[in-house]
Amino acid sequence: MEPLEIVMPIATLGLAIITYFYLRETKKMRDVASDSLRIDAAPKIFIQSINTHRDFDKQAKKLFVNATIRINNVGKTEAKNIKIFYEIKIGGSLQIPRQVDTAPHIFPSQSVTFKTLPVFFELNDKDLQIAGEHLEKKEKMLFPPAPRPAFLLLIKIEYIGYKDEPAAVSYLCEYDWECGDWAMSIPPAPVAKA
Repeated sequence: MEPLEIVMPIATLGLAIITYFYLRETKKMRDVASDSLRIDAAPKIFIQSINTHRDFDKQAKKLFVNATIRINNVGKTEAKNIKIFYEIKIGGSLQIPRQVDTAPHIFPSQSVTFKTLPVFFELNDKDLQIAGEHLEKKEKMLFPPAPRPAFLLLIKIEYIGYKDEPAAVSYLCEYDWECGDWAMSIPPAPVAKA
């Protein structure tokens, strides 16, 4: 038996093993690159701002509050079939049950605005007079009077993203009565499934 007949099968086997490990590592790198492309190219939806609008009805002695919510797409591709679910809770009780707004699409660097349904607070005569003075002067109102109930806005945004993959983001927003602004956290927020 010649030495070449012994070396060739061993070299072929060694080359096959090296090729196997090379192909396995190459597949891992392709998968990582594919995931990176998907994440980089996907639309990224977030809440850009929440503005609060307050008004009052002197006859009904009620303060009405609603919010305008602007969502923005900062990703590189279009978000399609957007569904915005929201609930409003005041003092732990559900004031506005789940509502749905929709938008057909949001292109990159664009935004969509929607308004929530108004909630109301009962005012006594003294609070009504103070509310009127604040609104006339366009000042911040600290209503309802202390102790102020927790005013929560639970939002879930669902959409179709890159390569028609479903995506969702949820927010738990709490209104700060003292500064008149919203504090947002990205949950897990207790928003019901669609």
